[in-house]
Amino acid sequence: MSLSLSTEFELECAGEPVILRGDGTVLIPGFNALLVADLHLGKSASFRAGGVPVPEGVDQTTLENLTVTLEATAASQVFFLGDLIHDRDSMTPTLIAKFTHWREVHSKIDMTLVRGNHDRHVRQFPEPWLLQETTSSFIGPFQLLHETSNSLPPQQVDSTGESVSFQFGGHWHPVVSVGRGADRMRLPCFVVSQHHITLPAFGPFKGGMKQDASKSVDFFPICDGKIWQA
Repeated sequence: MSLSLSTEFELECAGEPVILRGDGTVLIPGFNALLVADLHLGKSASFRAGGVPVPEGVDQTTLENLTVTLEATAASQVFFLGDLIHDRDSMTPTLIAKFTHWREVHSKIDMTLVRGNHDRHVRQFPEPWLLQETTSSFIGPFQLLHETSNSLPPQQVDSTGESVSFQFGGHWHPVVSVGRGADRMRLPCFVVSQHHITLPAFGPFKGGMKQDASKSVDFFPICDGKIWQA
């Protein structure tokens, strides 16, 4: 394992520079676009509705963290790669007001929601949230999904006829084990293959699918805002 830690790790995907960030987001500089996956806003409210005493304030912290990212990257467009909210119990008046205020602060930034499986609980998001909603989006050679496919058709094209050769997605909340014995721990990670990148969950509930070593993918764990290649 490399001992070189950084807040960013730059790759080249489909001929474009792509920056994996230690906060779990991806910046695509050529399009000034920020990708973020699986916020699961309102999950704490859903837990409390089910009798699990998860503390309040989690959503506010998530949105504040995303504000820090937006200020650091100066991105002009944001793509939420699915599961912006958690379930039907998530859309409380408090959450709606909280996100509406946050969106007003960032009203000059274009935001697109690539709907995920949890977003199905909301037929239409509040108008003041100013979200473009879709199930798949394209920027340059990239297709943005909630869940990437195992294989990308070699001649896939977007709605304008441009060739698409790489995908980004979320959904799995990937984690990888690092360390040995009693020091072993599970950390959220990026999963990078030849044709796609899966982002870790941005929200605080980061438990997810453990990734096993493979010759076909690379893992980039993140911890305390740092990223490295495992």
